[in-house]
Amino acid sequence: MNASLSLPAQIYSEIDKAFVKGLNFKEVEVQAEPDLLHRLYYAMRLGNLHHVKVRLYFRALEGDFMVQTTVWSCDTHNICLKGGIWIPVRNILRVELY
Repeated sequence: MNASLSLPAQIYSEIDKAFVKGLNFKEVEVQAEPDLLHRLYYAMRLGNLHHVKVRLYFRALEGDFMVQTTVWSCDTHNICLKGGIWIPVRNILRVELY
């Protein structure tokens, strides 16, 4: 892993995507990796074409989380996970393909 892209040494709670709906994303913004939008669009293409899951690291008022999921839709403001679960792009720290 490139050291410049590695996340700070902190704890990310793994969360099931079903519980993402209950989180509060208002008034929380993060400093994301520089090519985040490019990586989100790539994750969306992989999800739609090959059902590839990614790890999304994001911040809500309740804390920092990681979810393993498929990105079904993406624009410059929000991403949509399977099941109609939305996460604002401004809250996403990193997307990790695996």
